[in-house]
Amino acid sequence: MKDNGVDATQFLNPQDSTLDFVKTVLAGVLALGGAAFILAAKPGPGFVVFATLVSLTILFFDQVLNKGFGELLLLDTLGRSVSADYGQRVACHEAGHFLVAYLLGVMPKAYTLSAWEAFSKYNSMSTQAGTVFLDEAIQREMQSGQVSGKTLDSFVGVALGGIAAEYVTYGQANGGMSDIIQLEAPARSRRRRGLDGQRTLRAPEPSG
Repeated sequence: MKDNGVDATQFLNPQDSTLDFVKTVLAGVLALGGAAFILAAKPGPGFVVFATLVSLTILFFDQVLNKGFGELLLLDTLGRSVSADYGQRVACHEAGHFLVAYLLGVMPKAYTLSAWEAFSKYNSMSTQAGTVFLDEAIQREMQSGQVSGKTLDSFVGVALGGIAAEYVTYGQANGGMSDIIQLEAPARSRRRRGLDGQRTLRAPEPSG
């Protein structure tokens, strides 16, 4: 990457600044709103404790049962409301996956550009946006537990296509941390099995 003028820290360490900003502002608004309500309504200690426990319970079940989808859906929706660039960046990211997959012979089938669209179309409760591929052969290799070198190359290329598109367009990647995490599983498996000099490795579970 360095030889080609690519700053790896900007390419392989994506930070979604828009959603981080929205999350920080939302937490501040809720904290100030709660404090203002307490000062104005002067509820008893029991009500405050009860409301706090209910809020924490909702957050807990969202993280455990829904894998944080409620939070993701809220932040993604608010992000599109406060930043026009956010929606454009997500579209650019998915276009990168789409294009790289097509060039590598992995045919794209469909795509979604928001958490709500992913949920309403595909009942996905863990996706901010995504591309669906006609990759039955790759999925069969994944499920068999052994991935060929050719499939691995395609897997890595498609996974990094979104980050690459953002980097080329904006000079840094804000989205794509889930893509990086997805690539860590086969790398860890390769190290565990001692296959550094070979061209097959144990695949991660299909991500859906």
